[in-house]
Amino acid sequence: MLDLTFANARVAVEVAKKIPDDMLLIETDSPYLSPEPYRGKVNEPARVRFVAEKLAQLRGVDFATIAQQTTENALNVYKLHK
Repeated sequence: MLDLTFANARVAVEVAKKIPDDMLLIETDSPYLSPEPYRGKVNEPARVRFVAEKLAQLRGVDFATIAQQTTENALNVYKLHK
């Protein structure tokens, strides 16, 4: 799997642009595959923000939009709505 933030992630980038909004989820591979600018260092979940920022850039929306959409999608997938 290639992180969207990696320079060689062309296929992942193209796929990320086409996924329907209601199907988007984001993640990082902790403790491996830290996103740029932390590549080569031990990864941690807090760095998922860099993936979200890149996804927002690729889709032409702001970070808040991606954060809201992916949070809502995760709540739906894991049935966490009250």
